[in-house]
Amino acid sequence: EVSSHDIRFMSRAARLVMAVDVTGHRRAQQELRAGQRLLETVFDTIPHHLIVKDLESRYLMVNKAWCDAFGHTPEEVLHRSSDETFKRPRAELLSVIEEDRQVFSALAPVSPIHRTLTIASGEKRHFTGIKAPLRDENGAVIGLVGIAMDVTPEMEAREKADIAHARLIDAIESLPAAFYMYDPQERLLLHNSSVGELFPELLPHLHPGIAFEEVIRIAATQGVMM
Repeated sequence: EVSSHDIRFMSRAARLVMAVDVTGHRRAQQELRAGQRLLETVFDTIPHHLIVKDLESRYLMVNKAWCDAFGHTPEEVLHRSSDETFKRPRAELLSVIEEDRQVFSALAPVSPIHRTLTIASGEKRHFTGIKAPLRDENGAVIGLVGIAMDVTPEMEAREKADIAHARLIDAIESLPAAFYMYDPQERLLLHNSSVGELFPELLPHLHPGIAFEEVIRIAATQGVMM
């Protein structure tokens, strides 16, 4: 890097020229920019919501998945807190603020976090995640990092499975005959209430996991004709 200045030297006009070797400085700047680009690329490639906040709960970093879900650009939220950024139900904002408070008061990760949030489309989605303190090189807490996964599909699938299971049980209970269900290893999974009505002597011995062979043996001992 070269710089020059007009001066007077021995009563004459002159120019002072200075050359400084900045190769190391420029190399360090290039490496820093490359590291920042790599961090941003990894941050935005992760499909889950990632955020970094300072001690005032102001956003320092948000990734693409987070921005896409909540309909904001990084420029709209950086250095602003959640209540300054979102037009969402107050209860949701308070839950986010409380999570941050717990991280800063406990100085330890808060996990698992389960919550329902309203995204940009107006749809309510279910999330699970973790928030943890962000520390500097001396171990002092300077903020927090958080990751949240959208588990709405899994919860909806679980609800459908629960409904299907309840309907199966209702159908089995409506049968007028005794009904047993065994797994491939011939262990009892369930039976309906008609078993107790038709075979009261057998009912006290039945429990999930009992082998079919054992049920037959008990029935023979009790004189039960199945």
